[in-house]
Amino acid sequence: MFDRSRPSLCFVHDADSAEPPGELWKLPDEVWSEVDMVQIRGKDLEAGELESLVEGWIDRLTDFDTLVVVNDRVDVALAAEADGVHLGQEDAPLKETREEVDEEFVIGGSSHTRDELLIAQARGADYAGLGAFFESETKPDAERLDPWRGALMEHIPALVIPVLAIGGLTPDRVGDAFRVPAVTGVAASAAIQRADDPAAVIEAFRDALNRAWDARVETRV
Repeated sequence: MFDRSRPSLCFVHDADSAEPPGELWKLPDEVWSEVDMVQIRGKDLEAGELESLVEGWIDRLTDFDTLVVVNDRVDVALAAEADGVHLGQEDAPLKETREEVDEEFVIGGSSHTRDELLIAQARGADYAGLGAFFESETKPDAERLDPWRGALMEHIPALVIPVLAIGGLTPDRVGDAFRVPAVTGVAASAAIQRADDPAAVIEAFRDALNRAWDARVETRV
C-alpha cells in the first residue's frame, strides 16, 4: 500500500481512447517516482482496449513502487495483473469484491461523508477517495461536498486507511484539502493530464503535499 510516512499523490488518467498517453509516459523517471498511484479510468473503452492501456502503464512504472489500479473494472484489473481496482458507489460491491480477490489486491472506495469512509474501511477498502472537494473538469456532474463543515472536520479515531481528497484538486488547493483531518493525500486528473508541463505540476503537487503534511505534524507536536 501507500507509504504512510509521507502524503499520497494519485494521478487519475482519464482515458477517452485506447491510445497510449505518449507524452505522459515520456516524463522523466524521477517525476513518476513522486507519484504513489496511477488510476486508469476508461469509461468508454472496450475491455480489451482498457486492458492493453493498463498493461502499458504497468510496464512504464515497473521500476517504481507506484501502484496501478483500474477504475470500476475488476475483470480488467485482474486480467492485466494490475495492483488493484477503485470502486465507486454504483460499481461492484466492495465487500463481495474483497472476498473474491487476494488480500494483496488493492481496493479503493469512493466516499462523500464520514460514515461512508468508515463503511468503506469496514467492507475491506485499502484506501478511500473523498470528494468532490471542488468543481471537477473531469467529472463536471460530480456531487460537490462542503468538507470544511460538520463531521468531516472532526478527527475520526477509528479511521486508519488513507483518504485521498479528489475533485478539482490543484497544487494551490492541497492546503485547503488538508484542513480535513481524515485527508492523507490527493488524487488529481485534469490538473496534470491537461497541463502544458505535467512534470512541473506533479512536482508542485509533491511540494504542496509535503508542506501540508509538515504543517499538520507540527500542529500535533
